[in-house]
Amino acid sequence: MNKLKLLLEQRADKENAFEALVNLAKGREMTDAEIKQLDELEKDIQELDKQIEPLQKIEARSKKLAVAKAAAGVGAPQDNASEIKELSRYCYRKAFADIQNKGRGLGSVQGFEKEINEEALKEAQEAGVEAIGNILLPSRMVQYGKHRLLDVATEGADVVRTEYRPMIPSLRIEPVVDKLGITKYTGLKGNIKIPRSTNEATFAWETENSSADEFTLTFDAIDLSPKRLAGYTDISGQMLVQSNDITEQYLRTKIEQGIAQAIDVAFLAGATGGNNPVGILNYSGVNVISLGTSGGDMTYGALVAMIAAVEADNGRDGNAGFVINSSGFASLALTPFQTSGTEGNFIIKPGAVDIWGRKFVVTNAMPSNLTETTTGLSGAIYSSNWKSAILATWGGVGILFDPYTQALVNKVRIVVNTYADVDIEHPEEFAVVKDWNTTLPALT
Repeated sequence: MNKLKLLLEQRADKENAFEALVNLAKGREMTDAEIKQLDELEKDIQELDKQIEPLQKIEARSKKLAVAKAAAGVGAPQDNASEIKELSRYCYRKAFADIQNKGRGLGSVQGFEKEINEEALKEAQEAGVEAIGNILLPSRMVQYGKHRLLDVATEGADVVRTEYRPMIPSLRIEPVVDKLGITKYTGLKGNIKIPRSTNEATFAWETENSSADEFTLTFDAIDLSPKRLAGYTDISGQMLVQSNDITEQYLRTKIEQGIAQAIDVAFLAGATGGNNPVGILNYSGVNVISLGTSGGDMTYGALVAMIAAVEADNGRDGNAGFVINSSGFASLALTPFQTSGTEGNFIIKPGAVDIWGRKFVVTNAMPSNLTETTTGLSGAIYSSNWKSAILATWGGVGILFDPYTQALVNKVRIVVNTYADVDIEHPEEFAVVKDWNTTLPALT
């Protein structure tokens, strides 16, 4: 672990400084300044020990898994396979049963689930956020994007009901923002501030002996802080009594997808003035391309104008792409490059994965109910540099299993809490459309 190595090096430096100070004072009384310095070094070492201890436990557990794997004749892991295998022992249903049987609140889960709880509780405390729940998951079990948010599995073959088949999922909005290559900060401990340069040095051609013009560099910063993302559901007691691996998979998937969808909506269209982060469509300073006083049709020229607006603001090149919704996709698939010409020469052709060489993704997290002087308008976003979009997360996920509130109607309540924030580095690197009339022609 890089962090563990850094902490151990810092501790060694503190111990060396302590020893050097003691040796320096041999044969004489120590001064008040030296005593104070020794006291400060001792406190620093104790604080480092508090941080080092849990990391050493995690590393020891990982090494133990790697040794066991090697003993079984398997080569050294190439990625996080050992950790995934370890986390596959985690079982929601066992944790729920522990709480329901013990009834002692936080810490009543037992065994491996209790170890995970304690790790997550410590992480939340270090992050400065409230650990809400009696089932807690640390950030290493929470991933957004290419991997599952809660990468846990069922308890084992003894609970598998082979007569069942996987549950048919509901139709849902799939998260897409991560596909564009956003920047992610995870495992944060407190609010973060990211300094930002707001201008460039300016130079002018002068005569041999004339005075140079002064330039002043200016800065500001973007601030990210934990924002609570929460939800709950009620489940019948009978469903839990008769539950199997399908039920656990169902609950886990719903939590994963719910968090991912909420983050996507926050990124793209988070409203101003609420508890949520402000989305790119509503972010101050982004380039806004208007399609008409009452909205209008998207054209090839308007798409190029979105690209040009970002280029004119010197947008950086990094993971360029468009985000549109399903109505926008259908509209572009029926919109020709020009008003007349070869039939079928549409902006999006069958099999296309880009628009003007920039990738595009389709998601119904992009709203289609925007209002100008008319209603039912769609949004669209382009950026030359989606790495400018930032997702920050604090701690993991807290799950409160409550068997009491709905006890009279034989239900249990599951409340989920996590903390995240989103922002963008430079709004000028984004161009948005908020008045796209994506009404399609009637089918004949």
